[in-house]
Amino acid sequence: ARAWAAQYAGELISQIDATTRQAVQQATARWIGNGEPLEALIADLAPFFGRGRAELIAATEVTRAYQMGSERAWAAAGAVVEMEWQTVRDERVCPLCGPLHGQRAPLGGRFEGEIAPPPRHPRCRCFTRPVLQDR
Repeated sequence: ARAWAAQYAGELISQIDATTRQAVQQATARWIGNGEPLEALIADLAPFFGRGRAELIAATEVTRAYQMGSERAWAAAGAVVEMEWQTVRDERVCPLCGPLHGQRAPLGGRFEGEIAPPPRHPRCRCFTRPVLQDR
């Protein structure tokens, strides 16, 4: 997750320049590596975006970094063939993500309807779990 964040975090944030994108990448990778609370990453991003947008970006980019890191680790392990979409299964699950709970996609692929793995939207709380090949 840290390696992915250092290279790609911030790429999907709209209307930011290369310098700001690099700051997001560095801050996210540093945060993943140091184990501080999410508040520390928000504080690092707030000078660039303001508090509210920094909270949104921090939550979304961390989710994306861990998803991509998981996919890379699963691929390297060689035993994972699919990933299964998981919601947190509570009253706050959104109508975009709720129907995806339990759907499977090939590792590194997309879900039904060409939907990319989580996060599907800002502040998405979804994740995937690995599905191992049958032995």
